[in-house]
Amino acid sequence: MFGKQIRYESRKARADGRVRINGRFAKSSS
Repeated sequence: MFGKQIRYESRKARADGRVRINGRFAKSSS
């Protein structure tokens, strides 16, 4: 349940462009 949501949030965060480092999100679980 969490894994799927985290992946979804990651995609949303990337589109939002909140914390992006070198094209990556600072809050990355992978």
